Amino acid sequence: MIDSRLCPAKLPIWGMLALLFFWGHQPGQAFSKSLRFTVDTKTFFKNLEREPVPVRAPFRISAGKTLTGTILKPAFQYNIKKGINIELGGLMDLPFGQDDGISEGEPVISLHVDYLPGWRFTAGTLNREHPLLDAVFDDDLEFTDLAEHGFQIQADTRTLRQDSWLDWELNETSTRREKFTLGNYTQWMPGNFMFDLQVLWVHFGGQDNSGGPVENNFTYALGMGYSFSENRFEESREPYVKKWNSQKTGFTVHYINSYDKTPVTNAPTVTSEDNGLLFKFFTTHWDTDFYVRIWSGGSSQFIPRKGDSIYTNRDFEELGVEKTWWLDDDVSIRATYQVSEHRDGTITHTELLSVQWHIDFSLSEKDP
Repeated sequence: MIDSRLCPAKLPIWGMLALLFFWGHQPGQAFSKSLRFTVDTKTFFKNLEREPVPVRAPFRISAGKTLTGTILKPAFQYNIKKGINIELGGLMDLPFGQDDGISEGEPVISLHVDYLPGWRFTAGTLNREHPLLDAVFDDDLEFTDLAEHGFQIQADTRTLRQDSWLDWELNETSTRREKFTLGNYTQWMPGNFMFDLQVLWVHFGGQDNSGGPVENNFTYALGMGYSFSENRFEESREPYVKKWNSQKTGFTVHYINSYDKTPVTNAPTVTSEDNGLLFKFFTTHWDTDFYVRIWSGGSSQFIPRKGDSIYTNRDFEELGVEKTWWLDDDVSIRATYQVSEHRDGTITHTELLSVQWHIDFSLSEKDP
């Protein structure tokens, strides 16, 4: 279903881009600092084959679906001074097989401050590729939730990976509750060990509206892991993005807890809480990632609002394979396959093919 809040954004996005482009090329108005125009695209096909769990189970996972289309991000990036950048552009979703062209559009307006090596503060449109577990933050949101807006702190260094953000999704009106999401991911990597803390809080509320009482959903995960080969750290061109070369063999284990408090009309508030353990064993051969994931837990009381609903099903084992081909520094193809067997014998599987490319052009006389 198309979010009606996004449709009015289509024309302003193109208008802002055109205005900035032509203003920057007027005589006497050339930018004295760095101005670049960038285009990022992601064309994807993701098929989720999920037959509902048999009726004997007291709950069901979501039915299967197919997601396919292109996400386009044209943007201007203006360097004010070293470590301070402004980004202005748009995000557009062009689903395949629909008649209305662009189904969603979001403006991109961001201020990025790189205040320490490997650290970045963002105000405005956020980087929404959060490294949370699928049980906490569904990876399908990469294709269904275009943008987040608010504040964010990110870090990627030799021993620490950090992502903390506030995403303000809905403003309160007289008939609607406000909604925001507060998230955190902290990963510490001393030597071959890994420890992490993941938190996601989804809140509905407000002081004075007829949209209903307050709702809260709180999910957290505590994890540790070990790899049997040394981490290899590679610098990237961006100061706030580093790359851990994950060509290694190892395991991780996470304890995941979900707490949900939902009001019911003319009835007591329903409180749901459950937890589980997630084990993962991984290795890399022939530049291809292989893994086995085992989920022990889940029930109708396990309700992470933004997590993958497959984890409400108690106990399953999953085998996965993923490979990325780099055709160039800015062009890549990613393919993944996952197959899961559930406790009652149900088989589910997921296939993904994604093609990404990036281009940028210098529009200024001076480009540091």
